Amino acid sequence: MISTDSLPIVKIGVFGRKNIGKSSFINMIFGEEVLPVDAAAGTTKFPVEKTINLSLLGNAQFLDTVGIDDKLGVEQLLDGAFTKLVDQIDIMVILTRNEQWAEYEEVMLHEAKKRNTPCLIVVNQIDIAPPSEDFLQSIEKRANAVILCSCADKATFEQQVSDFKKQLIRLCPHEYFELPSVLEGVIERGGLVILVTDDTLDTGRNSLMDAHIHTLRDAMEQHAVTLVTKKSDYPDAIGKLCTIPSLVVCDSVVLPDIADATPSNVPLSTFSILLARSKGNFAVFAEGAAAVTNLKSGDKVLLAETCGEHFPGAHIGREQIPKWISEHVAQGVQFDIFAEQGLPKNIAEYKLIIQCSGCVISRRDMLYRIQCAHEAGVPITSYGFCIAAIFGKLERVLTLFTEKTKA
Repeated sequence: MISTDSLPIVKIGVFGRKNIGKSSFINMIFGEEVLPVDAAAGTTKFPVEKTINLSLLGNAQFLDTVGIDDKLGVEQLLDGAFTKLVDQIDIMVILTRNEQWAEYEEVMLHEAKKRNTPCLIVVNQIDIAPPSEDFLQSIEKRANAVILCSCADKATFEQQVSDFKKQLIRLCPHEYFELPSVLEGVIERGGLVILVTDDTLDTGRNSLMDAHIHTLRDAMEQHAVTLVTKKSDYPDAIGKLCTIPSLVVCDSVVLPDIADATPSNVPLSTFSILLARSKGNFAVFAEGAAAVTNLKSGDKVLLAETCGEHFPGAHIGREQIPKWISEHVAQGVQFDIFAEQGLPKNIAEYKLIIQCSGCVISRRDMLYRIQCAHEAGVPITSYGFCIAAIFGKLERVLTLFTEKTKA
């Protein structure tokens, strides 16, 4: 499994006036009281750093800053200590409330813009003072994003945290979403890797798909000895080896045959699973795959694509997966295909979302789709995980990653 420790830590500075609820906001995100809160203004006497694993996004470090007031004023914001804090962060969060936007907030926003640091405005205390339309329109023109919040209304915490995570995905620096190697933590340098394609794969110049290319490239970067073969040649190829392979990777459509032909002590995965693991969240996709075998007649399943129907491999989602689920899991399942940006608004109607591997979208886009599914309470998995579950091979392909995690 890709460790979130290997991803960059996004640093988020939370700024605002005294008693605006900065510490309460951070506590809400953490789901527990990690910072002291008091009704009296000025509880935070000096900047405090707290780190949390945000699951889908990995580690985030929050910086709770000292609140400003009329005694300290704008001069405090322009001194060396404040500017050093702004220099450290990747995203600025400014907490305010209805009709509270003046020189203090403008100075903070200006300092962020000077550094090209994205800024999220959180309008807090909406339970006490709901913001006017004029105020919201005014601040929406100033910042990259705006969310509404009440740190006192626990019934809305889950939705507010979800809104915050969505904006965080939008605002995080580009380098935070650079793809890790699909083989990261899977093979040792110089290992032996066997890549197995379907027999129907065309041998023309455009035959290999992105998942094949990603895996082959990353194997070469690991200085692995790489053997590429087709399904029908695989039993003969593996029988001739004098060394136990470090890993066998195959097309999802040939997984049942390759799993049966591969010794149990040889790690096995699929191109689709490796790419989805790199682009999205392994644990979420694995958990979502468990929902595949629970499908029943009448359930609705959303097949989410990121490319057109004429793209190589499109038939796997549009034709093969519905056919296999009907044959091996349940008949009468309804399948809807969505091939547009993001996910449809009605995803709560679905029992399961099956997402393609995301060859043509960024990791940022994939994580946003996962967050939307999580918010709607709908399991989400990817084509590779789904196919493994249909044919009863899910545990086989997950063993590699669970053993690496335990090691």
